[in-house]
Amino acid sequence: VKVAEFFSQEFSMLDGEPCGVEFLCENKLMNSIIDRFGKKIKTSIIDEDHLVARVTVDLTNTFYAWVFASGGAMRILGPAKAVDEMMKIVQIYQ
Repeated sequence: VKVAEFFSQEFSMLDGEPCGVEFLCENKLMNSIIDRFGKKIKTSIIDEDHLVARVTVDLTNTFYAWVFASGGAMRILGPAKAVDEMMKIVQIYQ
């Protein structure tokens, strides 16, 4: 199993709901995103410092923890369900 496939499966291990997710990320996270999802992900350059990545994940606590661990360098843009769940988690830690 390739590393990217393993980590994508890791998000799926907790029986979350599969969902297409769009992130706004600092460019410095590109290697981390490739490690998680492989090189065939869809991306768009936003500016010198940011990109948008589109991936399919299961919406699980493991997934949200990975986003949270970016320390604000990654933000979920959509869908609304994923954004709402992430906001609930962030509010717990405020």
